[in-house]
Amino acid sequence: MTDLINNDSINQILPGLYIIATPIGNMLDLPTRAKNILKLADVVLCEDTRHTSKLLKHYNIKSQTIAYHEHNASAVRPKILKCLKNGETHALVSDAGTPLLADPGFKLVREAIDQNIMISGVPGPNAGIFALILSGLPSNKYLFLGFLSAKAKSRQTELKEFCNINASLIIYESPRRLPSLLRDAYNVLGSRECAIARELTKYYEEVIRGSLSELAEKFTSSDILKGEFTVVIGPPKKNDQEYINDKTDKELQILLKHMSIKNAVDFLSHSSSIKRNVLYNRAVLLKNKNQ
Repeated sequence: MTDLINNDSINQILPGLYIIATPIGNMLDLPTRAKNILKLADVVLCEDTRHTSKLLKHYNIKSQTIAYHEHNASAVRPKILKCLKNGETHALVSDAGTPLLADPGFKLVREAIDQNIMISGVPGPNAGIFALILSGLPSNKYLFLGFLSAKAKSRQTELKEFCNINASLIIYESPRRLPSLLRDAYNVLGSRECAIARELTKYYEEVIRGSLSELAEKFTSSDILKGEFTVVIGPPKKNDQEYINDKTDKELQILLKHMSIKNAVDFLSHSSSIKRNVLYNRAVLLKNKNQ
């Protein structure tokens, strides 16, 4: 068993860069040690100072805040490193969750390491891991993909890279692009098990579970979607030939012009190794898309 130490009474910290995880929704999820370091830090580096200021105000933390994000990182990073080399203590936070995971900060940490600056941190909330453990999908192996490309073709190419990986996939997505992500994931990966988590740790927390085909059909419009979404896609099933390629799609589309969904699936299932229910779910999606 790992030995634990009590640092609740900490009143001083070593100079250096601290990577601090912050709440992903519920303000009460800030670790005690994180509060102490944020109070003692000379500077808190934030994605959005306005957003982080709300958290600091809640805990009566009055440390100076400086914006550090993808748009100003190149200009600000040298100044931060100079201050750290001079013995200051900086705490790096993201808007929510653990920094560097789909958030800025990677280059700062790398350059701090190169300059022998002390780096530590406080572990804590992470939407991807929390969604995984709530999903009911295999968690012994997982791959964090963060945000995929906003462009459909590039997103499909990215998904194809992970098609045969025997692990659950964790993806962040905006409400606006969630429907297109689910369609692309179904087209590329087949109808795997999937869970969509939204508003994690908040009052309206929700986890919606089903197959990719079911969820792609359920989420057809972004108009009514709100909140921050984490999508967890289960690993491929053994000996489960669920992948529908372009050739099968074209065959289905031709058949659907001349016959019902049931008859089209019956016809194609005789010459295909793809499961009938997979063909049926895909036919429904194609039919709805063309209406």
